[in-house]
Amino acid sequence: MNKENLLKIRLEAKKHKPKFVRRNYRKLKLKDTWRKPRGLHNKLRLKRKGHIKNPSTGYRSPKLIRYLDRNGLIPVIVSNINDISKLDPNKHSILFKSTIGIKNRLKMLDKAQSMNFKTSNYKDINSTKERLQQLIDSRKKKHLEKEKSVKIKTQTKKKEVKDIKKELEEEKKDVLLHTHEVPHKEIMDTPDKAPRMNVTRTKITPGEKR
Repeated sequence: MNKENLLKIRLEAKKHKPKFVRRNYRKLKLKDTWRKPRGLHNKLRLKRKGHIKNPSTGYRSPKLIRYLDRNGLIPVIVSNINDISKLDPNKHSILFKSTIGIKNRLKMLDKAQSMNFKTSNYKDINSTKERLQQLIDSRKKKHLEKEKSVKIKTQTKKKEVKDIKKELEEEKKDVLLHTHEVPHKEIMDTPDKAPRMNVTRTKITPGEKR
């Protein structure tokens, strides 16, 4: 059979293919991934009716198109431009690594577009390029606005400091030019006490007149 026919068969089979999950997957502590049941009385292992379906060879995709993507190409993870140049667009499709930056991603998209590669990450390369370019422009604008705000703040601070320095200098000048003489307290002239003369004291006895 042709690859195209096999791809169509696989697409139709995937519609009816169930998601294989482990037993008791509804519990919060367990993930909804497949784990082989090993219990002696496990109903999933015994393939009882009304229970989750087990994976089997019948659900597998045809051998010719196994591990291929929708277009029948081998998906390859790419991290730089050199990786793209090594691949063949008739055999491989590109999967961009998640750690690639925006600027490098744009360059890689240009390279992939020039070599007519199909990408698994993006359906339309032109629209993704526009979106990434808009993102770069918006980031540049934000960066410029931030720099402007920082400059304005620094300028205002410098002006404030200059004004304070000017005020302090003016105050110092005023103090030096207009030195106010502090008036001394007026001292009252108190008359000097007369020197005590040698006074003879006479003893007065009771009953006598002075």
